[in-house]
Amino acid sequence: TVLGDTDPQTLNAINNMAVTYQETGQPELALPYSEDAYNLAVKIYGREHHRAVRSAVNHSNTLRQIGRIEEARRYATTAYETALASLPRSHAATDQALTEMGQIELASNNFPHAEALFRELLDIEFEHLGETHMYTIGTQLKLANAVAEQGRIEEATDLVAEAVGNMHATQGADHHETMLAEKQLAGLYMRAERFEDARRILLTRVLSGLTRHLGADSRQVLEVDEMLAEIDTQIKQRDS
Repeated sequence: TVLGDTDPQTLNAINNMAVTYQETGQPELALPYSEDAYNLAVKIYGREHHRAVRSAVNHSNTLRQIGRIEEARRYATTAYETALASLPRSHAATDQALTEMGQIELASNNFPHAEALFRELLDIEFEHLGETHMYTIGTQLKLANAVAEQGRIEEATDLVAEAVGNMHATQGADHHETMLAEKQLAGLYMRAERFEDARRILLTRVLSGLTRHLGADSRQVLEVDEMLAEIDTQIKQRDS
């Protein structure tokens, strides 16, 4: 209010509120802030500016998290088409818009289309960012999800294993995002009935690390506990 609704610092504050609620698993509370941030970014910078494109992507992300998929799709498509018309193909805002479109197709169970979008994005990122950039690694992990949902577990496992190797080399083994990728790898091992491999990763790397980073009551740690319980059940059934 002191700065006025066309001051960039006002936009930053609204964006920060939206991101805070998103990152704490409260997308319903993030929604009015992400919508206000988009409208304000357009008002300040114009629809073609990268900040407006990023705000449209962020609002799409919020809508997707609360299940309003078609609304999310409209914002993401608008963001991507605007980015292609006004920004370089390698620009971070273009990358984020295409990523969000792929995420929407994943949420819609349209796995072949999601795979195509992530492969298109991965080609761009390999060319402009390299295979060890965090954007490239993130896309590789999302591509693995799309591939796995089509039943190609071995191919998905190879993608995640490669990403984990790159994360060890760049972010380090103790980074929480590396551990989340290892959790994804363990999940693929479970789907391939490689239960001992999955348990080894979860017990030696993921559980203790995520507990340290996120806390014992965090959603990710509770999911690891559930995975370990399921592994024990499956091994007992297999060996009985």
